[in-house]
Amino acid sequence: MKILLVSDTHGEHIELISAYAEEMKADICIHAGDFGFYDDASVEAMSYEELKLLIKHSSLPDEQKSILRQATSDERRKAIVKNHLLGCFPDFLNDKMRFGWPVYATWGNHDDANVVQKMIESPVRNLNMLHEKTFYDLAEFVILGVGGNCVPHKAFTQHYGRGHLPGAQCRPTSVLSQYLALLKTARSIPAGKHIVLVTHVSPIVEPFLELLAWVIGAEITVSGHMGRPDGETMTTDSARIPILRQTYEQMLELYPDAEKDLKLFYPEFDDRMIRHINLPDAADGYGVLEYADGRFIYEMRGVTYSTQKELKMGKDMFRFARATYSFATGEYSRMLPVADKIIAGELSNDDEAYYTERMLYCLGYGKMSELLHKCCESIIKRDPRFAVVLLDEEHEMMEGTEAPYSEELRHEYDLYKEKHTK
Repeated sequence: MKILLVSDTHGEHIELISAYAEEMKADICIHAGDFGFYDDASVEAMSYEELKLLIKHSSLPDEQKSILRQATSDERRKAIVKNHLLGCFPDFLNDKMRFGWPVYATWGNHDDANVVQKMIESPVRNLNMLHEKTFYDLAEFVILGVGGNCVPHKAFTQHYGRGHLPGAQCRPTSVLSQYLALLKTARSIPAGKHIVLVTHVSPIVEPFLELLAWVIGAEITVSGHMGRPDGETMTTDSARIPILRQTYEQMLELYPDAEKDLKLFYPEFDDRMIRHINLPDAADGYGVLEYADGRFIYEMRGVTYSTQKELKMGKDMFRFARATYSFATGEYSRMLPVADKIIAGELSNDDEAYYTERMLYCLGYGKMSELLHKCCESIIKRDPRFAVVLLDEEHEMMEGTEAPYSEELRHEYDLYKEKHTK
C-alpha cells in the first residue's frame, strides 16, 4: 500500500492533496493538520494574529503581503475573501467537491475548531477525522491521532466543554484529557497491529509527544507544523528511555495534581524503535510511506526533491506535469458529486451534456474515464443515442486507449451499434 503523507495545506493548497496523490499513485492519504478546515464564516472568527498568519502562508505576491501587514483586521478579512485564501473546503462541506482517495486527517493550530467538531460528528465523503476517540484499521496497521497545538507547559490540565475543542475557535490546542482518551483508544487496538500515530506538532520538537508515541506503541509518527522545506526525520529507541523518563518527571513537576493520570504515561523499557516523520508544508512537498510485507519504507519529497526533478525533467516540463495533475484531479473532485446526480437521472439534458463534456476534456486521466463510464451505464438505459455518442467521442479522442467498459456497458453499446448500423 502506498500512502501519501501531507500537511499544512492551509486551505489555499487543499487541491494539492489530490494532485500529489495522483503523482505518486497513492492508495490513501494521511494529513497531519493545518488542513484548511474552514467554512464561509471562519474569517470572522479569526484574531488579528490569525489573519496575519493566514496571509503569511498564502501565495499572494510579497508586495501585497507587505501592504497587508500594515492593514486593519477588516482590510485583511476583505483581502482573504477576495483572494479565496480560505481555500475550497466549503465546497467539500456542501458536497460540490469530494476526495477521490480515502483521506485520514487531523487538525492543526490554524483550523476552525467549529468546523473540525462538525467534521468529527458528521464527516464528508472520503474524509476520515483522526481524533482521540477512534482509530482506523487498515488490515495490518492502524492509524490514530489527535490534532491542535501541543504546549504541555501551558494549561495542559484545563477542561473544555462537551462538543467543543480546547483553545480559541481558530487557534485550537490539545490538553491532557485528550491524550488520556487517545491512550485508552490505543489500548483497544488488537494485538500485533502496526500503529501509525498522527499529530500536528512533531514529536521531534515536543518531548511529551515523543513520550506519547512510546507509550502508545507507535511504529511510525507523522506530523507537520514546523515548515521545514525538506521535512525532518528522527528515531526513538530504547537508548532514549532515560530522556523519556526525564520528560515524564517534568510533567509530574508541572502538574502534581494530575499525578494519577500522568502515571499512565510512564515509559517502560522495550526493545523497539519509532520512526518520526515531520513533513514540509504542502506547498513545499510531501512524503511517501509504503507498507509491504509487514514493514514501512518512507521517502521525503520536499524542496530538494522538486529541484532535482526540475533538473532531470526540465523546469517547464516538471511544472507542466504538476499543473496537469492539479487540474485533472481538481476536475475529478468536482465531477464526483455531479456523477451521482447523473447516475440518478437528476440533471436536465443540458446539464448532463455540459458535465459529461467536461469529463471528456479530462480523459487523459484514467479515473475520469472510469467515472464517465459509470455515468454512461445509467445514461444508456434512458438515452442510448447520447451515451453512444459520448463513448464514440471518447474512443476518437483517446485513439482506442480509453479505459475498458464494464461488461454491461459493452453489451448495451454493442446492441445499439448493431441495431443502428444495419
